[in-house]
Amino acid sequence: MPKKVSTQKKYRREQYSYDQFWSIHYTEVFNKEHERDYKVIIKAKSSDLAKKILQNKVKEDNPRHSIKSVAIFMLRKNGSLNNLKLNLTDWEHIHNAAFPNGSNILFKYLNPRPKGYNNRFNSVVAPKKSFFKEGYQPDIYIPPEEEKPYWIYNGKWRPWPTKERESLKEKIILTLSFNNNCRTKTAKALGFSRRYFYKLLKNKFVEIDWAKQYPPPKYQYLKHYHDTPSRVKNITKTWQHKAKQYRSQYLEEVNKLKLQGKSIHYIANKLKICRNTVKKCLQDNE
Repeated sequence: MPKKVSTQKKYRREQYSYDQFWSIHYTEVFNKEHERDYKVIIKAKSSDLAKKILQNKVKEDNPRHSIKSVAIFMLRKNGSLNNLKLNLTDWEHIHNAAFPNGSNILFKYLNPRPKGYNNRFNSVVAPKKSFFKEGYQPDIYIPPEEEKPYWIYNGKWRPWPTKERESLKEKIILTLSFNNNCRTKTAKALGFSRRYFYKLLKNKFVEIDWAKQYPPPKYQYLKHYHDTPSRVKNITKTWQHKAKQYRSQYLEEVNKLKLQGKSIHYIANKLKICRNTVKKCLQDNE
C-alpha cells in the first residue's frame, strides 16, 4: 500500500500558473556566528521560486547573511496560520505583508527561541533523569574467540548443545561424501548459502581440517581442449559444411539472375543476402 503524501508536500511539488502565498520559516545566520529565527510571507508561483526570492532578498539586504533550515507552507483557502483559521481580515494583511511588494521591503516576524535551544527544533539541555543508573552494566555475555565455536548466537549468545552440534557436523560430513566433497553442491543440499556454508566450516567446526580431510575435487579439463590444432580443424570443417548448406538454398535463384545478366550487387539486394554469399554461390557452380 503506497504511503499517503501530505497536502503541503503536494503543493510544494506543483508549478502554478499564478502567484500563491507561501509562509516560510527560516533561520538567518549573521557572520557565521549568530542566528535568529524568522517567519515571512513570499508571493511566487512555486515553493522553489519562493525560496530563491527569499535568498536573493536576504543577500541584497546584507551580503554577509545567509539562510538555513527553511520550512515552506502554502496558505490556502480555509487554511490556518498559527492554529487560527484565516478570515478576510487576515487575508488582507497577508496581501499587504507579502514580498515582493511595491515598497521592496521584506516584512520579517522574529520568532524568539526558548532557552537552551541551539536551533528551532532541538534543545541542548541534558535530560534530568538518565535511563541507566550509575554503575549499570547490561547483562550481555560475549564469549572469548576460542569458545565461540561451541556457542551459538540467536539474539544473544548461548551454549550450543553438544548433541545438536555433533548432529550438524555428521550431516555435513555425510552430505560432502555424497557430493564428492563439492562445497557448492553440499551447501545447496543442506539449504545453506555457499557463503554461510564456508563460514560454518571455518568458524564453527575448527577441530576438523576440511582442506586436508575432505579436499574439494579438482577441476578436470576435457581431453579435446589439449588437442588444439585438431579441435580447430574440426570446428572449421563443421562451419564450412553449415555454410555450404546455407548457400544451397540460394543456388538456383542466383544462377537464374546471373544468366539474365544481373550484377552481384543487384542479386544480393534482390535475395537480401550479402555479396560475399553470392560470390561463393557462383564459385560452387564452377
